[in-house]
Parts: sequence; C-alpha cells; structure tokens
Amino acid sequence: MEDEPGGLKLCPMSGGDFNPAVSMPPARKIAFPLMVLSAMMFAWPGLARANVTIKREPPVVEYKIFDPAEPPADMPKLNQGEAAVTNTVFGCTANARYGVVERKAAAGQKVATVELAGLQLTLRLQIVIYLPTNAQEKLKAHEEGHRRIAEQIYRERAEKVAREVATKADGRKYQGEGSTPTAATKAAVQSAINPVASGYLKLTADMSARVGDIYDDITAHGTNKTPEDEAIKKAFEQYEKEEAEKAPPANTRPAEEGKN
Repeated sequence: MEDEPGGLKLCPMSGGDFNPAVSMPPARKIAFPLMVLSAMMFAWPGLARANVTIKREPPVVEYKIFDPAEPPADMPKLNQGEAAVTNTVFGCTANARYGVVERKAAAGQKVATVELAGLQLTLRLQIVIYLPTNAQEKLKAHEEGHRRIAEQIYRERAEKVAREVATKADGRKYQGEGSTPTAATKAAVQSAINPVASGYLKLTADMSARVGDIYDDITAHGTNKTPEDEAIKKAFEQYEKEEAEKAPPANTRPAEEGKN
C-alpha cells in the first residue's frame, strides 16, 4: 500500500489594536489563511476501529518589537491608526490509519473507498505579538489579553473538541476519486480528515476570533479604562450567551404531518 501526504488550509486570527497614547480611529480585525494542516496517511492491515489519540503541545508565544517607521516584512499589515497586532494560529496535524475497502473505475476516473482505523491528532497554538518600540503599558496589557483568550480556549477546549470531531470520523467509510488508484485513495482519506479539521477550527479558532472581537469592543481596542481581567471575563460570558441564543429550545419538536 502506498503512503501519500495531504494538506488542508486552516485560518488563523489576528487583530489590530491601538496605542492608547495616541488618539486614533478604531482598528479592524484581520484574518489570514496561513496555517496548513498536513495529513500523513498510513495503510492499516486490519479495519478494527482504533482509539483516537490526541497530543496537545504547549502554546508557543513570540514577541516582536518593531520600529513603527519600518515594520517587519512578516508582520500583518496595520490599518491606519493601528499600533500593534496579535496573530494567533490554531494548528493541527493528523495521522490517519486506514484500510482500502474497494477500488474501482467509474466515468474514466479511479474510485477508492477507505475505512478509517484510527486518528492521531497533534494540536498546536502559535501566538505572535507585534508591539511598537513606543508601546504604552496599557497597549501591552491589551495585547496580552488577546494571548490569554487564545490560551484559555486552547487549554480548556482544544483537546476535548478535537477528540469529539475525530471520534465521529474514526471507523467510518469515505470515498474519493482521482486519475490513479493512489490519487483516489488520497482523496478518500482527505475527505475523512477535512471535517475533522473544520470541526476543530470552528470550536477553537472561530471561538477565539469571536471572543477577541467582543473583547476589543468592550475595551475599545485597549483605549478605555476597562481592566483586562474584567473585559476577558465579560467577553467569554457574552460569547456563551450568543451561542445559547443560537441553539434551538430543548423541547422543540418538528410539526406533525397534517397538522397546522
């Protein structure tokens, strides 16, 4: 059985904030599709369902101090009035073990069906905080708030939600097409990993982005006097309230056929 690598783009979240020492208009939140999820796929001789394995690596935080007149090339572009930015990336590497159930030809293409026999996920969190050389303490504290939000979500939710989404995929069959049997097998395994990645991102990176936006609204991007601890607490509370409002009532039942 041939091994084939695969890849899937993930989206990090970054946000621009102001130096409170300068009177400027509000900053905007920015997002960049930079992170790549790699999928190493190994054929597995048996189709017995294996346990999902999750490894959560410690978060990596980097600080970059820059001259506002000459910002570094790797820094996300600041909008007019912005003075600092925090770039947060939730990453995931998946090792999928699988067995090929069927291979056939259809409409000039090769079609492969695989059954997952186990998933191993390695989770990562990378944070880069860009601060100008003239950053005031309030701006520094505000950017640290963005770091704390991401780290709290990563610490409290990442492993749990990764296991939930991976468990849903483990043991199921997936189909893919390609010009060769190997390409079709790769596509089938990738179709299994895609929902794992998107599900993990929705419950971690998307949450981090939304809580960060709420935090910026509460603090006016670090320009008002709201303490960071209070703002972080309120941001999480508002996020949970928003999510609760989206959920349908527990006693909601579909209308019976033939009744108005």
